[in-house]
Order: sequence, then structure tokens, then C-alpha cells
Amino acid sequence: MRYGLVVFDFDGTLVDTSEPILLSINAALGSAGLPPRPREDVLPLVGLGLERVLERLAGAPCDVAALAEAYRAHFDTVVAGRTPHVDGVVDALDRIAGRGARLAIATSRSKASLEAILDAHGLKGRFALLVTAHCVPQTKPEPDMLHKIAADLRADPRRTVMVGDTTYDLAMGRAAGTATCGVTWGSHDATALRPLADHLAERAADLPALLGYR
Repeated sequence: MRYGLVVFDFDGTLVDTSEPILLSINAALGSAGLPPRPREDVLPLVGLGLERVLERLAGAPCDVAALAEAYRAHFDTVVAGRTPHVDGVVDALDRIAGRGARLAIATSRSKASLEAILDAHGLKGRFALLVTAHCVPQTKPEPDMLHKIAADLRADPRRTVMVGDTTYDLAMGRAAGTATCGVTWGSHDATALRPLADHLAERAADLPALLGYR
């Protein structure tokens, strides 16, 4: 099936933001006197929304708003030059869009941060709509982001596919009635993604053919 709308997650799917995320999470925890957390604790939570991630990692009652503010301040200082886009993703986006699909992003990242990174990679103009955590009442894995995208773009969920690297992305797609495509180069592996995925991509270069854009 060729989908009319392809919605992408951002972190771990289009760009590799793992290094600045890990550094910034631990800087935020450190600002509250909390111990750092290892990569294997942090990265599987990416996608749930910053406040929820920090609340889980803090492991004790804390001022989540203050932690989030510390995270964002640190992220802005370390993000430059540390968010390479995934190999082959630009060509995949161009091939899919060139065959008539609309593209959108659904991410728990803030809009200002998202736009800054997209601009740095020259990607911003490729997407019909950017939906971030602050655009909807509930973030992933709830379906609110995809409901908003479908409404704003007047898209049929049955002809929409959600592409992401975590089970939160795919669970959101299932809840919204879209098809799902897991990508194995991000936070969650194929074993975790496969039960929720209609398609599974091991390389960005595989996406056009998997989604019907040969």
C-alpha cells in the first residue's frame, strides 16, 4: 500500500540526538543533587515527553519543572554539531515526497528545539506539519498527536503510516488507527518493535520501498 501521509518521529528516527539528550538529562539531575543515570536507563524512555522522563529517572519527589528547565538550558549549549541525521534519511524523505506523499513530524521535543535542529540539517521545508508535545493534551503513547495531524491535514488515518524508533511511537499509531513502521537504528530494538509494527526498517534507505514508494 502507498500511504498518502507519512508521519515521522524525530529523535532516534530522523536524527541521532542520543549524546546531547544523555548529557543534558544528567546535567539536569546533577543540578538537583541527584546521581547521573547510565545510557541504558535514559535512552529507552526518550519519546515519552521530557517531564515524564525526568520524573521517572529522578526516582524521588522532585521539582520536575525545574529539572526540565535545567535540561533545556544545557541541551541548547551542547546540541550544535552533536545531532547527525541518520544515514540515508534525507534521500528517503525526498524519494517518498517526490512520489506524492505528504510528510509530517510527531515528536515530544519542544517546537523551538525541533525547528532549530531541522534548520541545521536543511530539513524544515520538507514537512507539511510539525506537532510537538505542547500542541496536544497528552503525548506518546496516547494518540493525540496523530489525531491533530489527521485533523489539520484532513488526512485519512487508514492511509497514514507512523514511522518511529520506539514502542511509544508505534503504540500511538495503533491507538490512532494508522499503519506503523518501526525503525531499528534508534532506542528500541527489533524484538521490542516487531509486535507493534506493520513494517520494520533496518536502514533509512529501506523506507521508500517498504512504504510503497519504489
